[in-house]
Amino acid sequence: MVLMLNWSLEVINYFIGAFLTLVSVFIIFREYQKVKHRFHFILMIIWILVCLYITFGGVALLVQSIELFKWEILIFIPATFLMIYVLDIVNRSSIDPIKTLLFGFLTAGVIFSSLNPDAIKPISLASGDPSFRTNGDYHIWISIFSFQIALYYFIFCLMIFLKSPKLLKKRAAMTLLGGLFFGVFSIIFFITRLTKIVPGIMMLSIGTGVFISSLSFALEPQLLKVLIFSAGKAKIKMIGNILPICAHCKKIRDEEGNWNQIEQYFSDNSELLFSHGLCPECMKEHYSDYLDDQ
Repeated sequence: MVLMLNWSLEVINYFIGAFLTLVSVFIIFREYQKVKHRFHFILMIIWILVCLYITFGGVALLVQSIELFKWEILIFIPATFLMIYVLDIVNRSSIDPIKTLLFGFLTAGVIFSSLNPDAIKPISLASGDPSFRTNGDYHIWISIFSFQIALYYFIFCLMIFLKSPKLLKKRAAMTLLGGLFFGVFSIIFFITRLTKIVPGIMMLSIGTGVFISSLSFALEPQLLKVLIFSAGKAKIKMIGNILPICAHCKKIRDEEGNWNQIEQYFSDNSELLFSHGLCPECMKEHYSDYLDDQ
């Protein structure tokens, strides 16, 4: 028996979306190798799961497997949890129990509604190619669940844009564009069923969004540091390549025009902590009497 493969435009768009997401995995992996921060590592794992999610969907359509198409969402569940974890660790330094309960409730709804034999229905696209469509309660639960992770990632990108200093705003706008493709456009395509008119546009939008935002992180590594350094702070001020420093007293001028002691500036704008001591030259100059007594 020869297996007939459905090489439709929808399947091709799925695989393009998966490829863009896979490239994004390698982009974030390179950044992780540089900084070795768990934030980058978790983001990389999220992209791997999203890539598998899109790939499984493409394969399901390629071989016309309803079961594989139905259960691909199981890959999306841990990706959503990790996205919640990333944002909560950044903003709260702990997991929000309300979000966790909501996540569990939606997950249960998706799984139980998927047990309905009519949860997935075969359809024909405008082109005549075969495809699948979520149906009934399953479509409602999937829509809400998908909206959840889409919203979290859009907030993730929006926070980077809002909290970035002026010198990073243009690159942060690129990150926000990626968030729009992933977190806004894709969910609109799904809920309104525009995927039937333009097959595979949702997955293509997701892959494009992931790629654009990840590329912006590679072009400007400090963008991810905007969130890493923002835990517990209402506003972020990143350290630029050039710092205005007083030639006499060594105070540093911040973006608001205020002059701060070096210790205060770096404490406010990074994770550095200072411990005071005395170098041998200053000890000799200012405490020579004490040294003579010794």
